[in-house]
Amino acid sequence: MTTNAGALDNQTIIADMSVGDIEISLPNASTYGVTVKRLGSGNTLTVNPGSGKTINGSSTITIGGDGTSLEFTFDGLNWHIT
Repeated sequence: MTTNAGALDNQTIIADMSVGDIEISLPNASTYGVTVKRLGSGNTLTVNPGSGKTINGSSTITIGGDGTSLEFTFDGLNWHIT
């Protein structure tokens, strides 16, 4: 993926950072979670939890470092990195 996108439940997104900044929006709810992996250095990869939700208490998360992969789990109210 090289552009901003909305994630789906149980989806793995591989973000190609060679083109520019990317923002991934997590779904409003999830049963299985979402995985986001960063490929490449430079530019900014931001994960947005959606309106009124947080990720580990934060309004957004930035994923740094080539090859970094994070799994996001939804608890019914907010998202957590697991």
